[in-house]
Amino acid sequence: VFHHQLGYWYCEKKTNEVFYSLSIPRAVCVLTKGSAEKKGNAIEFNLRASHDDKNFGVLETPFMGKNAKTKAFTMHLSVDGDTMRYKMNTALHIYGRDFDHTDENTLTREKV
Repeated sequence: VFHHQLGYWYCEKKTNEVFYSLSIPRAVCVLTKGSAEKKGNAIEFNLRASHDDKNFGVLETPFMGKNAKTKAFTMHLSVDGDTMRYKMNTALHIYGRDFDHTDENTLTREKV
């Protein structure tokens, strides 16, 4: 999880496009675009945003842009029954150098 993030999903069925917007408390907002594809029993989502993309990009405060600029964001998410897997990568320019931050996990719904 990208610190503590809050986001919203939107799917455009006609074009098979998926949009995910997220924000984190450190004054960074990201609008991603991607696709959803059924593979066997799973549905896979692949999304991306880039700081240079005027439509699907990153908006951040001047402080964050100067000190911890988010250059790009990608996410792969797979939902298969009661299992969800995700891998997110955030490309940053922080403390004067480039840094890739990757977060991945597998979550399984437990039946009570």
